[in-house]
Amino acid sequence: MFRENFLAQLNEDEKLTAAEDKVCDEMRRVKEPGLKEEDFEGVYSKTEIERDLELTKRLEKGHALHTERGGILEEVLRQQIYHSCWLGDNCETAQTTKFDDYINHTDFVIEWDTKDRIKLAVDTTVTNDPEVIEKKVIKVKNELDRKMGTTIKYFQSNLTWEDNPEKGELKDIPSVIIAFDYDNLKKMCEIIAGPNGKERLGKTSLQIYILEDIISQLGIQEEYLRKNIPGGSDTNIYKNIKRAKEYLEEILETKRQSAEIENRGNVKNESISEREKFTLLAA
Repeated sequence: MFRENFLAQLNEDEKLTAAEDKVCDEMRRVKEPGLKEEDFEGVYSKTEIERDLELTKRLEKGHALHTERGGILEEVLRQQIYHSCWLGDNCETAQTTKFDDYINHTDFVIEWDTKDRIKLAVDTTVTNDPEVIEKKVIKVKNELDRKMGTTIKYFQSNLTWEDNPEKGELKDIPSVIIAFDYDNLKKMCEIIAGPNGKERLGKTSLQIYILEDIISQLGIQEEYLRKNIPGGSDTNIYKNIKRAKEYLEEILETKRQSAEIENRGNVKNESISEREKFTLLAA
């Protein structure tokens, strides 16, 4: 179903390459069942869940012609974050429901088993259109203008070593964007489709590039709240951003010193932090 739905979204002039097609087949084979709003009966009333499902259906119709290759990117990132510890060895990802995808623009939540239970909301996209990225950056700015972070209504933690995993609503979660253009997605899929592809990708410098850009995004958001929003540095979202940035800086430093990660590679994510810097700090 994953592959069929994903391919149905592609226009005739945007067919997958052979490598992308192979990776897509693999994603279909290993993809876990998605989180459902109905799984939260007892957290929310049946009436509230049904209302959210109706809203999701209406919004889903507007996404019928969506041509992004986000399905591949999202699954590859989630697998590498977990299996190759791209963002640390105490890290998990939690899928979101369609409601939180369409309403709160979050594809998955990254969570770390730390005392502070650090979390990041991640919005992924594959596009060659800078306006698509700009709209996502503006969404982040609008949240910060309201002294808020991202809200995830239907959250269920995947930290299986927790005795009492979280389930329910999250508020004031820092939000970051991970974006690829078509060419770099193709290059990434060519690595995965080759011999020992997942293991090879897991040791590439792509994880360094992604970490660097996430940290830069968080730093720009932190500066924006501090300099542009009255009382911004006293907000929960400011504290959550600062905490996540400092924690990721430690992980990045460790990875930069690792002999197992290649020094440079030809696959790179888009630099969202540069566009965020222009949109948030240029004024």
